[in-house]
Amino acid sequence: MPKRSFCPTPEEMAALERASRVGGPDVRWRARGLWLHATGRSYRQVAQELGISKTTLARWIDWFRDGGLGGLKGRSRRGRTPVLRQRVQEAVERVVHRRPKGFGIERSHWTIGALREVIARDGVEASEETVRLAVHGIGLNWKRAKKTITSPDPEYEKKRGSSRASSRSPHPPTR
Repeated sequence: MPKRSFCPTPEEMAALERASRVGGPDVRWRARGLWLHATGRSYRQVAQELGISKTTLARWIDWFRDGGLGGLKGRSRRGRTPVLRQRVQEAVERVVHRRPKGFGIERSHWTIGALREVIARDGVEASEETVRLAVHGIGLNWKRAKKTITSPDPEYEKKRGSSRASSRSPHPPTR
């Protein structure tokens, strides 16, 4: 491993010493390693004391050179991109804007289970939670369907309105 000379200024040494006591957890740990190395300990000694590799210490030194104490803050750790969720989102988007009956589902509205069943026919297997996250990911809000009763009778709305009005109490319920 190539040796990198690390000679922080007195101000940087003071900042490292302070950060090793009061910084965030990642910064404290890294600042302590840099401070130990700057006070004369070798890469190997610092690595053994902190339980890290010499390469890790060298990386921390590079981060400090590039960004000062701010360079020692934790890096984003997003991990692998969720390929399955993206495929599920695409499948859900192809299906969700059409009626369930068009897919042989005897319902008037979609459920997570029904969506899961239909996209599985296209070869996209996913859990109900993944389907729910996909629905949310494409910007749809999942709400319980409102139950409504309709009738082909042209007088239905008038009848329904009058029956509701007559069944209402003039006084609100009390507790």
